Amino acid sequence: MTEAPVRAVRKGADLSLEPTELEAEPGAAVTTTVTVHNLGEEVERFTLEVRGPGGSFATAEPADLRMLPDKKQRAVIRFTPARDPGQRAGPHPFQVVARSTVNPDVVQRGSGVVVVGAFARLDADLDPEVTRGRRPGTHCLELVNAGNAPAGVSVELQDDTGELVFDPSSFDETLEPGVREERPFQVAGPVPWFGRTKSFPFTAEVVTTGIPQPVQLQGVRRQVPRFPWWVPTVALALVGVAIALAALLVRDPQVPSVARASQEAAIQKLRNAGFSNILATPEGSDRVDAGKVLRTEPGAGERYPGDEPITLFVSNGPCDGECPLIVPNVVTKPVDEARIHLARVGLRFQELTEAGDAAAGTVLSTDPPANSEAPADKLVTLHVSTGPASASASASASASAASASASESSASAGATGATASSPAGGPGGGTPPGGTRPAMPDVVGQPSDRAVRVLERAGLATRTAVRHTSAAPAGAVLRTNPAAGAAVTSGDEVTLTVAEPLDFYDLAERATWQVDSASVDFPARTAAGPRKEAAADLEDGTRGRVLVLRPSTPRGSVSGDFPITDGIVAGDHLLGEVGFLQGAAGGSVEFAVTVNGHEVYSLTKEADGVLQPIDVDLTGAQGATTVRISVVGPDHPAVWKDLRIETQGK
Repeated sequence: MTEAPVRAVRKGADLSLEPTELEAEPGAAVTTTVTVHNLGEEVERFTLEVRGPGGSFATAEPADLRMLPDKKQRAVIRFTPARDPGQRAGPHPFQVVARSTVNPDVVQRGSGVVVVGAFARLDADLDPEVTRGRRPGTHCLELVNAGNAPAGVSVELQDDTGELVFDPSSFDETLEPGVREERPFQVAGPVPWFGRTKSFPFTAEVVTTGIPQPVQLQGVRRQVPRFPWWVPTVALALVGVAIALAALLVRDPQVPSVARASQEAAIQKLRNAGFSNILATPEGSDRVDAGKVLRTEPGAGERYPGDEPITLFVSNGPCDGECPLIVPNVVTKPVDEARIHLARVGLRFQELTEAGDAAAGTVLSTDPPANSEAPADKLVTLHVSTGPASASASASASASAASASASESSASAGATGATASSPAGGPGGGTPPGGTRPAMPDVVGQPSDRAVRVLERAGLATRTAVRHTSAAPAGAVLRTNPAAGAAVTSGDEVTLTVAEPLDFYDLAERATWQVDSASVDFPARTAAGPRKEAAADLEDGTRGRVLVLRPSTPRGSVSGDFPITDGIVAGDHLLGEVGFLQGAAGGSVEFAVTVNGHEVYSLTKEADGVLQPIDVDLTGAQGATTVRISVVGPDHPAVWKDLRIETQGK
């Protein structure tokens, strides 16, 4: 009996991609859809893999497909190029491979290309910012291409007076992504035979392709004359040659290393080394603890005259984003020293003269005020004294002031006749003789610990109130009660209102996260769960900084508990917007906010192309130390944009 032939089982598959050509901006995501068709007679299981240059930043969702005979399944290939120099701009080919785990010889492939957009960023630094001497000084311009495409860089060196000579005066570079280049150049000023050391500010303007605004770096050349200014006078009475030789043999003291020391210890060490003219100024840093020294200008190891100004840069802690420039406290300083300190910080400035009680050439005030933030593109105004008014005018003004003060005293025992120039009485000092009372110091904009020290030295007690805001650095004094300039008495209590930013985007790593009641890391290691994106494409067509919460199941949940260190204060509002990433569709998601176990906000929303604003008054939750945000719904990427707590009202 002849056996019937065994019929071969049909097997096979087909794969298609739509679209095959994509464009993606660094930091954003784009997707293509892969469709796999089971052409065989058996139940199949296919695994998806993305190969090629584009595969390095691609994920398949899901990566495993199961299907019956003659059925189709779809998956999404998501490309998320990083905003990093290592992610080069341009085309990145990719290949999607679908391989059967049932029939290993069944393999299908589909090819495409994703074009990564270019972004431009250049980091530039001038080191050192100040040189001093008789011979030309050497500076070094450090350039880093932090973008993802080659950048053409043009540098031009110039000074306002045209008295400096630069070698070279300009140069051009082409930097590949991630490349760091150092270009030294020399600066020389006119060298007089006699006189004082003269400062010549100059600018290094850096123009980069793709960046519309040029970078301007400020430097200072301090040109020393051949002989000190006093040599001609001394030479008339003494032996000029001996004096000149002695002056040349005297060596300036050497600047000691004070990095990472406390401000007080650093100042003492500089004084012990022979330096008497020291100015401390704050600067943001995420590498050095607040209150510790970052560096000095001139730098450690340099020889420098002991009576010339030393700038001591002290960390005031990390910044939110790029650290702002802080105006140094140059009030009461000679204007030439003020120029040096401002140039070392990196600020441009202008000068206005006015009559004042201080000696001519003394800085009376600055705008913006000392220890406040100054935008890099804003000029700092130095108000410089032209000297006291005439004696008769001064006497007349004093007599009028005394008469007014006497009239006020007789009219009301509680009158406020303060004079801003009166010294504080100190602890137990009471009201100074003459009927006037000391004025409240201006500490607005200063770190709270420094403000407390200033007020305690003035004999005043302090208490602190918190205001949640992102408009000032953490710990900065926003206002005082009494206000600056008001008359105070030793022992009075001053209320300091201090800034405390509460930005949920920045606090995300400190929050406790759960997906369907299970604890997870932040950011999540899978497509589902919590993460954050700095420039996400949103459903309303805009881009923004968002927290993304994506459930893993059709009725899944994602939640995060955020700690509020100082607790909710009166007037606090929860502000922001909720919605979805671009491309989300179908199904509703429930957004909710819970404070210490009580729900204060709830919204059910679909992807409708509109972000929904949030403004929740949290005054009723005063003192609460935990805020929970959550989403419940299908596996759509729900977002919380610019979520923050701010104190409103006075």
